[in-house]
Amino acid sequence: MFIGFLLLTAGMVGLATIQPDDSTSAVVFNGLAGLGFGGPLVLIVAGVHLSTPHHLIATATAVTTSARAVAATVFTASYSAAFNNRLAVYLPQYVSRAALSAGLPESSLPALVSALSDNDQAALASVPGLTPAIKAVGAIALKQAFADGLRVVFIIAASFGVLACVMCFFLSDMSKTMNYMVEAPVEALHHKRREETKA
Repeated sequence: MFIGFLLLTAGMVGLATIQPDDSTSAVVFNGLAGLGFGGPLVLIVAGVHLSTPHHLIATATAVTTSARAVAATVFTASYSAAFNNRLAVYLPQYVSRAALSAGLPESSLPALVSALSDNDQAALASVPGLTPAIKAVGAIALKQAFADGLRVVFIIAASFGVLACVMCFFLSDMSKTMNYMVEAPVEALHHKRREETKA
């Protein structure tokens, strides 16, 4: 489980370093995070089954699955809020800095930021003083703003991954129960007598 959480955390840390147009690294780090996610997902359910009295296994499994669904909902909302807050600050700041340094009149900044944010080509064409060079610089700044805004999501996820790695050391040892012994067969098995077997 620790190795799984470590791979997941490494993937999140890697994704936090992604820059615009760095698609190969994004695919590699996504694969690493996905590989790390699979191990703990299976082992947590197995651990719940091994540490729960038999008559409560169904309830414990339902609680585990429900807790995962609730956590996914809460974290998705938290990630969205953090990303939107960062983007609201970074987008005007990055685009304004790039466009002004490329020669765009300051009065055209709100129209440019709005048109780039909405990807509205008609509005973009009507921005006063906009040249193809300024448009290209603004598009690069827009990509960088999105990359830096999204980075906070992976930083938050990585911090929880580190916490999960630390908490793995407080789990009890499951090696005695996680073996090939079957406590109760699924079907009723009956021994045949030697005489019946020979016949």
